Amino acid sequence: MLPMKNTPDSPVNSQASTSQHVRISQLEIPLSEVAAQIGGRASPDQHLKSWIAVHCGITEDDVLSYTIRRRSVDARRKPHIRLIYSVEAVVRERCPIREDAQTQVCTPEPEHTHWLYHL
Repeated sequence: MLPMKNTPDSPVNSQASTSQHVRISQLEIPLSEVAAQIGGRASPDQHLKSWIAVHCGITEDDVLSYTIRRRSVDARRKPHIRLIYSVEAVVRERCPIREDAQTQVCTPEPEHTHWLYHL
């Protein structure tokens, strides 16, 4: 798992007992739908929560937070330009996640203060 900032007041640490981590490697979003959704007023990165929920098959309220690991633009088919994201999301525990080749449910990195960390 990629290293994440794990400070005592970080959302990752405070949600560790009630959440699960999901890694999505190819979250594809059509640029035309992003433009219609945000209306040119904000960054498309701020509206990924709904797309993550649709991709995982859960409700938007179940997505607690997310971190963008990589973003790119696929412009190989000019009228159908897509934004491609690699995302790590924190979702509610016991949510049924739809897993496929691009979606993995991960266990979070253990805290450094845990008594088994040195093993």
